[in-house]
Amino acid sequence: MAFPATENAGKKEEILMKPKKLLLLAAVLGIAVCIGAGSICASAQEQPVGNACLTVTGCASVEAEADLCTFGGCVEAAGNDMRAAEEAAAALLRTVKDTFAAYGTVSEESSSAYPAGATGYTAVKYLSFVTDQADKAEEIRAALAKTGVTCLDGVRFSCKEDGEYKLEALRLAIENAREKAKALGAEGELVHVEEQCCYPCARGGTSDGKVTYTATVRAVFAKARHADARGGQNHAPAEGGAEG
Repeated sequence: MAFPATENAGKKEEILMKPKKLLLLAAVLGIAVCIGAGSICASAQEQPVGNACLTVTGCASVEAEADLCTFGGCVEAAGNDMRAAEEAAAALLRTVKDTFAAYGTVSEESSSAYPAGATGYTAVKYLSFVTDQADKAEEIRAALAKTGVTCLDGVRFSCKEDGEYKLEALRLAIENAREKAKALGAEGELVHVEEQCCYPCARGGTSDGKVTYTATVRAVFAKARHADARGGQNHAPAEGGAEG
């Protein structure tokens, strides 16, 4: 069956137009890719790469006075049965809370009760103590020992608001990295920096209430100044030209 001449002409025209549309679409995509690539290259040329850069590690520490003190402890009591032992431990806990109320707060972390010997039970309550009177840590521990606290863990000093100390430690770490880069011959500016770590640490084995914040950064510096890296181009205005 033959199609009318007008219908055949329309189909032929549609078939011929499809390759043209595909070519047009490919051309548009090609232009977009070139523009994007040009932007990437232009950006990359502004940054020194490869052996034009020097990577160093910077470290610094900042010391702060602790305003928070945390430590753990426990109370234990015996009884003829489990209930009696738990009641005796609860009574001890009330005494401990009353004593510590002048310094801070006490929270019960967990408890246990177990048979002790042939008859009787022992009940234990594990506690956490928090105080903002860090300068009275030893006084507090002595007072708690008198109330029946049978075990006291080491004191952990900290700062409630420590953001400023961390930022200062990081700033000093960057300066330390800059000094190292300069000593190694880099004269350019800072290209990239990233934090490796920044953490607080109370002095081990002492109870002076000091907290040290230590920061480490990884920094990348250009070896040459920006103008030198671009071939030492001088952009001074021409003679007789007006200065912008």
